[in-house]
Amino acid sequence: MPHAGQRVPAAPIAHTATRDLLEEVFAGGMARLRTEDGATLRVERVATYRDLVVVHAPRLALETGLMVTGTCETPHPWAVTFLVRDVTPHSASAETASLEAVRTSLYPERRHHPRVEVGGAATVTVHHGVEMVEKECVAAVLVDASRGGIAFASSATIAVGTQVTVEARLLLGHLCVQVLVRWRGSSRVPEMHHYGCEVLEPNSGSATILSRLVAAAPGVVLAESDGAIAELRRSVAARPGRRRFMRRRAHPPG
Repeated sequence: MPHAGQRVPAAPIAHTATRDLLEEVFAGGMARLRTEDGATLRVERVATYRDLVVVHAPRLALETGLMVTGTCETPHPWAVTFLVRDVTPHSASAETASLEAVRTSLYPERRHHPRVEVGGAATVTVHHGVEMVEKECVAAVLVDASRGGIAFASSATIAVGTQVTVEARLLLGHLCVQVLVRWRGSSRVPEMHHYGCEVLEPNSGSATILSRLVAAAPGVVLAESDGAIAELRRSVAARPGRRRFMRRRAHPPG
């Protein structure tokens, strides 16, 4: 049972959506969970019954009434909060715990700023090398934006952790920001990926544009979004293969 003072949502969450998220959280049979005090632990799924997941966890890591959180990307980052219903011994080093999914939400740590839909074509410049002098440009379509982040779709495969420049001509002006790719997922457009990025210290002009986009929502949703997606789709079909951009590691001098 929950500890005194703990809040458990009264309204049930949708079973179909929850089951899909549980499969993502426990992809491969394992999941990394975070406790309320910030500690992390790795658990192994044994069975799933609707919103209840039975796991093997390290001994003494969980206790009845504790709330833990798991995350996944579908492609948007989601968090699933579990209530530990019971814990029983399993072995000398592990315990069996029953976790009930009681809440789902967009991952709060990646949603410090409100996001608004933004359409339109963009150019993404991928920087290579230790000094990031080498670069290559790829076509993209803006998906959404906030004061602290941007999401775009592109046919290029860019590694998480890569620093790129996103440029777009919006109704509010020329946007040019340095961003860090934080996550990558599937896009609703075939042959494309969906990227979520953290903005790295935008210049004053771009910071103003991002602030005005959020302040003007939902009015600033550009009509050319569908056309840009269609154009990008045609360009993808015309190319012999998709580009792949991975982070290059600096090799020690031989």
